[in-house]
Amino acid sequence: MMDGTLDKSIYTKKLKQLINSNDLTNIGQAVQIMAGNGVPLSMLGYIYVLSLFHRNNVVKEIMKTVFAEHASLGFTRFTKKLHYQHYSGEHDVSDFLNQFCKSPLVNAKEIVSIAIAHINRGYRFGLKHNLIDIQNLKHPVLSSSTLNLLEFGLEKLPPLVFQIPKIQTLCLQSNRLTEIPTEINQLTHLQELNLNNNQLTEFPLAITHLTTLKSLNLSGNKFHCVPVNIGKLSKLVTFTLKSDRIKALPETMGTLSNLQNLTLSSCRIQQLPESMQQLKQIGKLALDNNRIEKFPAVITKLSSLVYLKLQKNQLKHLPESIGNLRKLSHLSLSNNHLKKLPDSIGNLAQLMVLSVARNQLDALPATIGKLSELRELNLEQNQLSCLPQQVTQILTLTQLKLTYNKLTHLPPKLSNLQQLSLLNLSYNQLQVLPKSLGKLKNLHQLSVDGNKLTHLPPGIGNLHRLSLLNLSYNQLQVLPKSLGKLKNLHQLSVDGNKLTELPKIIYDLKKLFLLSLNYNALTALPESIGQLSKVVHLNLEGNQLTQLPESIGQLSKVVHLNLEGNQLTQLPKSIGNMRSLYALNLKNNQLTKLPQTIQKLRGLRFLLLDKNPIPTHEKQRITDWLPQTQVSF
Repeated sequence: MMDGTLDKSIYTKKLKQLINSNDLTNIGQAVQIMAGNGVPLSMLGYIYVLSLFHRNNVVKEIMKTVFAEHASLGFTRFTKKLHYQHYSGEHDVSDFLNQFCKSPLVNAKEIVSIAIAHINRGYRFGLKHNLIDIQNLKHPVLSSSTLNLLEFGLEKLPPLVFQIPKIQTLCLQSNRLTEIPTEINQLTHLQELNLNNNQLTEFPLAITHLTTLKSLNLSGNKFHCVPVNIGKLSKLVTFTLKSDRIKALPETMGTLSNLQNLTLSSCRIQQLPESMQQLKQIGKLALDNNRIEKFPAVITKLSSLVYLKLQKNQLKHLPESIGNLRKLSHLSLSNNHLKKLPDSIGNLAQLMVLSVARNQLDALPATIGKLSELRELNLEQNQLSCLPQQVTQILTLTQLKLTYNKLTHLPPKLSNLQQLSLLNLSYNQLQVLPKSLGKLKNLHQLSVDGNKLTHLPPGIGNLHRLSLLNLSYNQLQVLPKSLGKLKNLHQLSVDGNKLTELPKIIYDLKKLFLLSLNYNALTALPESIGQLSKVVHLNLEGNQLTQLPESIGQLSKVVHLNLEGNQLTQLPKSIGNMRSLYALNLKNNQLTKLPQTIQKLRGLRFLLLDKNPIPTHEKQRITDWLPQTQVSF
């Protein structure tokens, strides 16, 4: 039986990846894993069919052994009977498959895909002169017109693929194909072809004759150019090409009049052909991670554009004509060299997401306030010292990200943004927060870490929906009592401040999941800390604690406890009651021994005791107490 602690889907996927690699070392590793953890029932049919069909006789024998060792008596009898009745004499292989796929332990589509991938490679199945007849396979894999050969390690396309003339969707992703034969033209009904992550060194010209294609993915290959013949695919709706070898596109791209989704990410494209302005139906255009320095003028002619991704290019400015894209809802311009946004940005009345992070903006145009549908505004890592008052006119805003700017103050009418659920102000130069902050009733996440705050406004306690509050690396000496009103707070981080004692209001935060107080000036913890019954992660590194209260043992749900860099000389016996502890960090303290109750922590996997004056005999005792734990001294 498989260990119940393992995630079945992840475990099964890992095993299949190792086996499908066709590498004997990987397959051996898979066998060892199965020997220790068992074989999921859903994989037994898969292994059995590989033991019959696999083109490598060594792999076939390995799979036979695995099946014999792990299959139940009932399933073994079932396969033997089937083999006798349908895998001998004059019966066709498809007859065998049709019967075998009726088993509830079999993924029928997967089994038939394996057969098609491995048969017809010199291995005859059953009778010496009888190969599988694909036309007789009365099965959903054919009736659904879909064939999935993902991660089969194929170096060439199995000829049987071309015997399914009505196939509409063919997935050949993550194989080792170096070429596509002209026989693929026989698939006259093919509408979707996925060749992502193969080893094609030239654009497969054969596919330009597949005039029924509506979706084509050629990402992750090795060819350097797109041929003019691409224009023959006049019905293409979606074209995806991610390759760091593509530098330019042919003018015939403009003839793809039905194109709606075009992804040309992670190429070396510097400009677009003028003919692309004819693509009047295109709604999504992804040009992220290219080498575009000048905003392509043809883009402003694409009046149907809804999604535009231009992040990770080398853009230095935007033309005023970008305002012509009136249907745009998502615009990503992050990781460029922009110093300002044009006033026409305010014309994008349907814009819902705007990301201009990691640029060089030092100001925003006042017209940004006209973006009346905007939900998310990302301005992280720019040079902004202030926000225009017009930002507070965007009443639909739910996320505002301003991390790593130079803000010294916030607009006084920030409270207008009543729909705001996330506000990230980390690493600016704020000394105070506006009193109106407490009026943001829908705020769920507030991050103001890395500023110069010496106090918080009392109104912060009115943020009743707040679940995450990050106050780390400021200059706070106390926390306001109103903080105790945040009954829905799950995460509170106050690292790197100047707290000398744990505020009593923290014990009112009954839903607190994470409490981080690293690098403050705490000298003691009160007994009432045991009231934090929901805390799972507790961080107290870099304080001045000399001892822990017995009540810490009441924190029965704590999984990670970090006490590194304090002045602890001993631990309370109650530490053994923290039965959920998985990792305990006690590095750099003054401990000479641990209480024997530590051995009750059966789930403890990591115990860090480096830089403590623990004598050798005590180290041995601790190791003996915790045989299942990785202990470092």
